[in-house]
Amino acid sequence: KSQGLFLYDQLSNELKQYNFNNYRLNVHEQLYTTCAYKDRQNTIWAIVNGTEHQVYKLNRATDAFEPAFADMSFDMVKKLSSYCMLEDTFGTLWFGTWNNGVFAVDKTTGIKANYLNTEGVDKILHIHSIVEYEPVTFYIGSNEGLTSLMGTPIKGYKRDEHLREPVLSNCFVYPIYKDR
Repeated sequence: KSQGLFLYDQLSNELKQYNFNNYRLNVHEQLYTTCAYKDRQNTIWAIVNGTEHQVYKLNRATDAFEPAFADMSFDMVKKLSSYCMLEDTFGTLWFGTWNNGVFAVDKTTGIKANYLNTEGVDKILHIHSIVEYEPVTFYIGSNEGLTSLMGTPIKGYKRDEHLREPVLSNCFVYPIYKDR
């Protein structure tokens, strides 16, 4: 069984365990917590592969992780299987996936756009890290190297056009850090 995710509470000096076994798809498969992320509103997000909803957020009132996108179809949520996520300047969540490129996701309504996922054109596999270099400009680290992605903000949270610049490095990149 998976041990889940552990959160440390500095005030109480306690380490609390959260497991996702009640969302398990197959009792014979291991669950993998591949990413934990805290957004600007201090919401804790968890990506747990092998579960029904893949993406969860901590409900502070109930002190339990709940499906982040309960209304999204299983097939759509499964595409968000990720090893990294980021909240950009405009509040959009970006998921770097293992097999499906990069997804821009609105926290309440779900997937807005999918980038770097066109077979033979700009498909990037095994994304390990995403950094917002400046508003709407991202660096993406993957098995295939370092790539940049530019989006255009529309009405605050949406993206439309994107441009994949030439690959900046063709060697495995993991992780990326931005100097503040």
